[in-house]
Amino acid sequence: MSTTEVTKKSQSNPVQYVTPPAEISEDDKAIQIAVDMPGVGSNGANVELNDSTLSLEGAVESTHGRRPRHYRRRFTLTDTALFDLDSIQAKMSHGVLEVEIPKASKPAPRQIKIATS
Repeated sequence: MSTTEVTKKSQSNPVQYVTPPAEISEDDKAIQIAVDMPGVGSNGANVELNDSTLSLEGAVESTHGRRPRHYRRRFTLTDTALFDLDSIQAKMSHGVLEVEIPKASKPAPRQIKIATS
């Protein structure tokens, strides 16, 4: 894992984000993204789509003297028209955030009637 950025929440408490590893796969119906966020539960995860940027974030609060961990991974959808953005689904299971981005359905072929004059 690599630390990619630091955002200052306050002068005395900076938040350090770690870029978690991700696996991306694709089939005819959707793109699937799986991001490792060890220790993050479903209440600690956030998935947000802003324009063409998909942001996946997760946080593990400090416990037993350990520092809190914050994960962030961003993806850019270069052609949003290819996807059904209203049907994106996400689930968190055993520290892995899984996001499915369905592809937009293609219009069915149709016959065009030719008018006569």
